[in-house]
Amino acid sequence: MISAHRDPSSIRDPPGSEHSSLPMELWDLVFQHLPDTALLITAAVCRFFNERCILIQLLTNGIAMHSVLAGDLDVDSHLLAALQRSFFIAPIVRLVCRFPDPTLEVGRHLRILEDIIGRSQGLQQVDLHFSGDLLQAAYEGSLDTVVVAFREVICALSAKRSGPAIFLDSLQTLACWPGDLRAWQFHECLFTLHAPNARAKKIRWLQRLALTNQQHSSRTVENHSGESFPSFTIARMQSVHMRSLGSLSGPVNSCTLIVNDAETRRRLWLGGKDFPLSSAELTSILPHLTLPKLADLHIHERTINPSILSDFLRRHPAIARISYTPEQPRLSDILVEPPVELPELIYIGSHAAQTIPQLLDGLAPSSPEEIGVPFIRRTRSTRTELKAALRSIAARRSRTCLVLTVEDVTNDYIPLDSEEKTIAQSLRCVNAAVVRVHGIDQARSVLPWLVQLPALRRLAFNFTRLVEVEEQTLVEKFRSEVIAILPNIAVLLR
Repeated sequence: MISAHRDPSSIRDPPGSEHSSLPMELWDLVFQHLPDTALLITAAVCRFFNERCILIQLLTNGIAMHSVLAGDLDVDSHLLAALQRSFFIAPIVRLVCRFPDPTLEVGRHLRILEDIIGRSQGLQQVDLHFSGDLLQAAYEGSLDTVVVAFREVICALSAKRSGPAIFLDSLQTLACWPGDLRAWQFHECLFTLHAPNARAKKIRWLQRLALTNQQHSSRTVENHSGESFPSFTIARMQSVHMRSLGSLSGPVNSCTLIVNDAETRRRLWLGGKDFPLSSAELTSILPHLTLPKLADLHIHERTINPSILSDFLRRHPAIARISYTPEQPRLSDILVEPPVELPELIYIGSHAAQTIPQLLDGLAPSSPEEIGVPFIRRTRSTRTELKAALRSIAARRSRTCLVLTVEDVTNDYIPLDSEEKTIAQSLRCVNAAVVRVHGIDQARSVLPWLVQLPALRRLAFNFTRLVEVEEQTLVEKFRSEVIAILPNIAVLLR
């Protein structure tokens, strides 16, 4: 068998090959009749055979000539062996590899891919697509072989950059240095959930896979022995997009970006406990991140570059919900600049009333149906922030449903001042309200403000705790109170 790692300098044309009695077109005709396995063997004979056999194998498997010349290849995994033995075609810049059957030789193909990445100096992008969930398929074969090979592929690409490796998954985000990736170990996560049979239990186990490393994890999971360990968990893996990014415009000069299941991901967290990327890292990677089906965006970092965030939003017109939850909000912050119109936007909200104007200004051309506002009035400063938020909402023309989260725990009701009443009466765009409260007392404290809304037609109270059976009478009594105060409004208690 010809070695896959043969030195290209040892592949030489035989004496007199330049004056072969057969022209190149006839050699190509001969090579076209060889199967792929024979082409791989023939490619090791000489430089001419290597170039022509590999090229013919790619062309006969549906790869266009212009793609080969540009180094932009989209291949099935069985062609990786040809790319590994190829020394004289154009350098690969972008490689898309598809695995039609995840149970068939995935580990071996990933090892070949690792070698290709290691010796392809100009390779900047690698996309892996699996016909099913790689983790589940690997469990049917050899899990250790597949996941370790996958880790080595990530390490090979990360070694090309001196910056951090950033792994984005639907459950968590991991940022660590390339050298640390080799310290990660893969484990099955055992969840003590009952299954009807052993086969179903195995599937339940493989719904998450954990990479463990003491230095780079914020979560813990349990192994088969019931021991807890720090982990970065992966729920599923049908596609992986890897980018080797250099000369970035942000504070991070280079990094390796790895995105799991980018085509199907619907949620993204920018910062936060389980997604601990700094604003510098987010500013650097957002221009290179595209999630076609992104619908829910949670922004936790407040210092992301506003223009970069604006460009990111513009590339994701399907976003329907945006939540803004910075730890230390500031009135002077500009969230998005220039403003962006999102045609599918339904909801925007924040846990701090003072950031609502920033959200509305950054998304001014959009018309969200719902706006989430924390209804907090316990101090003068919180009442001032709430007034500012409601004024910005009053300037809107489109119909709006207010989603109020009442967080006050005090039993002391603070009467509305004249300014609060005036602002409430100016909210002519608000035709519906959803009030999230802990109990009936909190719900009752919002009624004097709700009465001031001139266009209110629908009202719902969502209780955040389960109402006990003995409290049902109180709930019905409260419902009667609401109907008596607001007789022309549809009221719902949940």
